[in-house]
Amino acid sequence: MVVIRVVVKVELFTAEPPCEGCLKLLEHVGLIKAKHSEKVEVIKHIGSCEDALREALRGAGVQ
Repeated sequence: MVVIRVVVKVELFTAEPPCEGCLKLLEHVGLIKAKHSEKVEVIKHIGSCEDALREALRGAGVQ
């Protein structure tokens, strides 16, 4: 029998201070991580909206 383990990477960007939507997103990701801790890797980018946009663009390969 072959067992394949898959880890899902969840990367999210939230503003500082977080808006209501960001707080809800952080809450949901926390619940998912608590339930599936070995199967989920969470990377949080928290900062100003400009920082989040810059990181998102950099991750997409845009200079």
